[in-house]
Amino acid sequence: MSACHVRKSTTGGASLGFFGFGEPDVGVDGDSESVGDLDEAGEANAGVVGGFPGVTAGVRVAGRIRTVATEGVPRIRLAGIPREAVLVVRGDDPEGTILADARRFRRRFAAWGRYGVSAFVAWDDAEVAALCESRLAAWARVLVFRRSALEESGVEIVATFRTPHVTIAHADLGELVRRLLDCEHEVVENPYHEGEPGDGEA
Repeated sequence: MSACHVRKSTTGGASLGFFGFGEPDVGVDGDSESVGDLDEAGEANAGVVGGFPGVTAGVRVAGRIRTVATEGVPRIRLAGIPREAVLVVRGDDPEGTILADARRFRRRFAAWGRYGVSAFVAWDDAEVAALCESRLAAWARVLVFRRSALEESGVEIVATFRTPHVTIAHADLGELVRRLLDCEHEVVENPYHEGEPGDGEA
């Protein structure tokens, strides 16, 4: 990838693009994420999604959809994730980071019945670089997955919280870790990281 220094793991790559950064208002899996807003397409950032029990309810207020959180379940956006997208995950100590992230997610959202890892959607190198500079600056490297490769690995990819946040999920912790580590991906060195190696580790 041209925008960041890349060290390839297996192969990977792709591109994407629809950032809707807003002011964060809640902590999620160690990140600050906004919830309950509308994304740039005007869609509610949460809603009842088939296959996900007890997600959230939408309430229309002054012509807009407002969402009501369900205890122990993450907010799920109605918007889809393009198959051509790439997903960016924190990459310092990949196995340790994935385990810690997934366990935090399960503790916070136990009612959902899944372990989850935070990721961010991007369309292209420029957007991956923007994520490295903003959301992921505390991390010396990131992992970049093609959405299609992740789907083939058998994990769930769910649009959660505020764009561009998504959750990579599986009901079994060991399987989530194994499938992510075995999935085709790129390791990208973060040129915007400041600090000693490992400062971004969970």
